Amino acid sequence: MKLIPNIYRNNNSNAEKKVFNLFRDIELGPGWTAFHSLNISESAHKMMCEVDFVLLGPRGLFIFEVKGGRIRRENGIWYYKDRYGVEHKSSEGPFKQAINGMYALTKDVLFTKYKINTDKLSIGYGVIFPDTSFDEHSVEWPNESICNGSFTKNEVLFKKYLNRLIDYWVGKQKKSALPPDDPLLSQIINKLRPDFDQSPSLLNMLVQEDKEIVEHTEEQYLIIDAIEDNERIICTGGAGTGKSFLAVEITRRELFKDKSVILLVMEELFATYLKGQLADELKDKNYTLNICTLLELKELLNSMETQFDVLIVDEGQDLMSTENMDIMDAALNNGLANGKWRYFMDPNKQAGVIGYFDDEAYEIMKSYNHTSHKLSQNCRNTKQIVDQAEFHTGASIGDPFSKNTGKSVIHCDVTDQEDELNKINEILDKWVIQEAIPLSDIAILSPLQFSDSVASNLDKKWGKRMQAISQNNVMLDDNKILFSTIKNFKGLERMCIILIDTEKIKDMKNSLSTLYIGLTRARTYLWIASSNEFKEYLRFNLKQRDSSAQ
Repeated sequence: MKLIPNIYRNNNSNAEKKVFNLFRDIELGPGWTAFHSLNISESAHKMMCEVDFVLLGPRGLFIFEVKGGRIRRENGIWYYKDRYGVEHKSSEGPFKQAINGMYALTKDVLFTKYKINTDKLSIGYGVIFPDTSFDEHSVEWPNESICNGSFTKNEVLFKKYLNRLIDYWVGKQKKSALPPDDPLLSQIINKLRPDFDQSPSLLNMLVQEDKEIVEHTEEQYLIIDAIEDNERIICTGGAGTGKSFLAVEITRRELFKDKSVILLVMEELFATYLKGQLADELKDKNYTLNICTLLELKELLNSMETQFDVLIVDEGQDLMSTENMDIMDAALNNGLANGKWRYFMDPNKQAGVIGYFDDEAYEIMKSYNHTSHKLSQNCRNTKQIVDQAEFHTGASIGDPFSKNTGKSVIHCDVTDQEDELNKINEILDKWVIQEAIPLSDIAILSPLQFSDSVASNLDKKWGKRMQAISQNNVMLDDNKILFSTIKNFKGLERMCIILIDTEKIKDMKNSLSTLYIGLTRARTYLWIASSNEFKEYLRFNLKQRDSSAQ
């Protein structure tokens, strides 16, 4: 059955995980979808209401409460003993919780929040006790709502329970079944999915407890769904369209299906960053995951006893060569032609913003039987930043997904190095002291190494609050401004970016690529030190594009 999300995220409940697997593995026929885990803050019945599972299909909408561990009721009080042997008590009870969840979802969420009338659907609830033989009869709940351990032994028995429960509620309410493709079912799925199917974002709020939870965009849902149906996928998108977000999320989902996964990138710093995002999965002995650079993969091939089930490549444009494809082919079970791979890449080589890219290798990659997807929504940058990046580089980085207006990009005129230092000090004073922006939300980017950059001469009060990026701090949130070369910051982001030493960009081997990366790292604030040389370089690029277009 289709289950949203299709990866189990709550590691605190073995009981819920068991039920999750049962819902995933059974089939009730066309048009059925199950949802797992929703906290409803809109509930009028209580401050916060949690729904463990929801089952939606042609015959109705059903809410389930799961209670693991040992359970008993004495004098109207419910007692639960968890897997650690700790006993908890509640006067509400699991059946009352299920009823509250049912009304909160149908009335407070679907009807009040989304204006969806569910009168055509049979509505009901059930309580699942996967660890006990609970079978207490009461006028307070129907016997058909009870699912004890005898029904959770396998999919056949669990399906028998669900059909019995559905028959009871449909018979009681006497409503006709809907067609599997009824628009009401699709409408409910489309409205509920963002509430259920959420993932840790790749924002640089890098302490695990503080990771923001973000809703996927509609096109990210299409990619995630396509992964389930296709062995090989090429996914393209400009900077900020969520390629790395998807690469990490799909890695989690493949691991959950007991697949061994290799996540391949070009740069060592970016590999370290991704290792931080997938730290829990790397520590889990039940998973086989290797996050590495191309050089590390070469070394790994010498000692590999078995190939990986799934290859996921991020920033794949940097790895597009026939030699690199040979290495990937050797690491993947059934090779690139017949194996399972997901290749995420930036297509902006056409604008000249990507360094080395082998067109022949790309044609070979596309010749394998695969599905292509293009990400067209920018999930990182504000409209102002998107407009600036596209105007100055000719690249396409997607339509801004953010509904916020955003701040204007600041091109600050600087006359010489001393003037640039003063202007940098001023913007840091404004952001940190006046606007109270945390130091860790700010990065200073330069085409130069720190020792050669104007940043090395900043006021001491800022110098001591700044650190150069390294493998040791790329995953730390230690309340310091981060300094990085533009090249090393590829794949990363910050809320605020200060772009300095810009007159040196034109001297870089891949100057347009460097500019492209520098302009697309900021989520909200982008401040650029604009010397006369830099402004002349921007005008030159624009003239070159205009003459090429004629």
